[in-house]
Amino acid sequence: MGSICLFLQVWRGLLGERLERSTTPTTKPYATSIPSFIYELLSLSLSLADINEYDRKCKVEPLQRAIKEADSNAWINGRRRDHGFERAMLPVWEGSKINPLSFWTFEDCWNYLRRNDVPYHPLHDVGFSSLGDMHSTRKVPLEKWLSYGGERSGRFEGLKNKDGSDKTECE
Repeated sequence: MGSICLFLQVWRGLLGERLERSTTPTTKPYATSIPSFIYELLSLSLSLADINEYDRKCKVEPLQRAIKEADSNAWINGRRRDHGFERAMLPVWEGSKINPLSFWTFEDCWNYLRRNDVPYHPLHDVGFSSLGDMHSTRKVPLEKWLSYGGERSGRFEGLKNKDGSDKTECE
């Protein structure tokens, strides 16, 4: 689940038929009309005056709504322990969150993709080790990709939490 401000390639059918055959439920980013939603998000993402409100509208609310619409009480994500100290003790089972890759490394993920011919995002080929929102994701030097926490070092670039600390997660 991401936001409307994700890299455009995500929205261009990267997985083609594989995605069309998927039985994964999808949900709209926000439960308002599309024109007003886009206007509201663009104003939020361009100013980012309230990063918590941006996260709520673009990430938290759509995820909660999708879980409710799917009549589910759990969700699967791709968080891993090697993302950095914030996730160093990440369990596989975390209440309603299931983290099946928590013990995998970035290298394990790439080995799996290659062995199983799984398509990956083309922005990896031009220097993006991890993809988030366009306004806060930067390229990461290749030599940093496999270091502890290096993969996500280009995420939340320049963003701060309300307490002034560096933003590293969606709250």
